[in-house]
Amino acid sequence: MNDNIISTEEKNRLAVLFTSGLVNLDILWDENRKALADAWEKAQKTSEALKDMKSVNALHDLSPAPRAYAKLFAYLGLVEGLGVTLIDITSLLLIANRNDMHFRKGGGMMHVSRFKDLHRLNLLYKLVFLDAHKLGFVSKIVNRDLRNMIAHLSFTITEDGTIRDSGNIEINIDAEIEAFWTRVGEVIGTFEERGLLRFIRQEGVKP
Repeated sequence: MNDNIISTEEKNRLAVLFTSGLVNLDILWDENRKALADAWEKAQKTSEALKDMKSVNALHDLSPAPRAYAKLFAYLGLVEGLGVTLIDITSLLLIANRNDMHFRKGGGMMHVSRFKDLHRLNLLYKLVFLDAHKLGFVSKIVNRDLRNMIAHLSFTITEDGTIRDSGNIEINIDAEIEAFWTRVGEVIGTFEERGLLRFIRQEGVKP
């Protein structure tokens, strides 16, 4: 099976989460929906700018090493923007279906109930949460090892633009960016089919 294509089972699960989550708890309304809409709009604007990088003449005019750096940090921007936003939306759908997430506040643990609470959680926790609820496809939007490699500058780039991680393994950043967009496209397509993004943009009717 193609690892970049969402399975029918996962697609159906996302659809059920959307429908039952709204009917059962109404958690995506009011403050949460506005926060989701704002986050989605910002993520879209950022990702569209980064997506256009391949067609930017200035990028092609760069020598191989600077061009490789630009692509690495473009990937990081895509992950932290559009990737994390889709992960947060899916996490909130799971919460709306009575699947608990927690964060520390003061000396205790609090339930995540608002979109902004998700910002208190690290990425690994969110990815494990999605995997545990059989939504691994969404978590695979992000290559966490690659994300951490870039964020921590744990790589080398030769003059010819070859990228290697700390273990001297070559990284094909073009393939990673392509895989990111394929997975994102599958998840967004599923959300569009079910009317979730229209709902987030406040164009839908309350069930």
